Amino acid sequence: MTATTATGRGTVWLSVCDGPPDGPLILVPPFAGGGRSFFREWEPLFRPWARLAYVTLPGRDQRMREPARDHLDALLPDLLDACADAVRTGPYAVFGHSMGALLGYEIACGLRARGLPEPARLVVSGLCSPDTPLPGKPLEKVTDLELLQELATIMGVPHSGPLYDLVAALLPTARADFTLCERYRWEPRPPLTSPVTALWSSDDPLTTPDGIAAWQRHTTGAFRSLRFGGPHFFIRELGGVVADELSARPGLPAPRRERQR
Repeated sequence: MTATTATGRGTVWLSVCDGPPDGPLILVPPFAGGGRSFFREWEPLFRPWARLAYVTLPGRDQRMREPARDHLDALLPDLLDACADAVRTGPYAVFGHSMGALLGYEIACGLRARGLPEPARLVVSGLCSPDTPLPGKPLEKVTDLELLQELATIMGVPHSGPLYDLVAALLPTARADFTLCERYRWEPRPPLTSPVTALWSSDDPLTTPDGIAAWQRHTTGAFRSLRFGGPHFFIRELGGVVADELSARPGLPAPRRERQR
């Protein structure tokens, strides 16, 4: 992947993949504890028609040495600076899974508040609406071992072995991210006009049918939900579905698939 970067106050906040210069920008905030590597296999699905722009938060990717932030107010102003600079030149859309869905919603609302266009489409995955309390027990104050075991269960990782050790290495960032989500409180505001698609799994312990349906009240545009099966990271195999949903809006090009060789 060749990428360019956008900055907010001298810090890298976006890593933009190759794609058509006039293609739409797809902003992709991370899920809790995650980074851009999770979505790398999706890049060939987007490269012919769009530019994926990974939101790079402290505590991951090239900002691994920075401590992760545990409150949205510590992230949003600088992040919006970078996103605003990136979207001024053309259409954009937003996709986020889990914590990324929350961040994607806040990015869309924050850019609108700055007088910029809303995204052509917002696709959220694996999270209830921002005004719906998170299901499950709070994780902010559990022990490291309890949090590690909970993360492994959510991610479908055995509780021993190399993958478990990898999850353990991400624990400080994951704790900060979960704390950010649990401390978040939705502030009433007008709904977006962007069409919204919510993807969810009936097997995911972090979503509920009512919480997914509640996304509809956050847009005056079209809304639909798509139900799948599988654990919280059911989205891994659905890159094509996400690409189709993100392009399902007049003014955005239909995805062109790269030929398999």
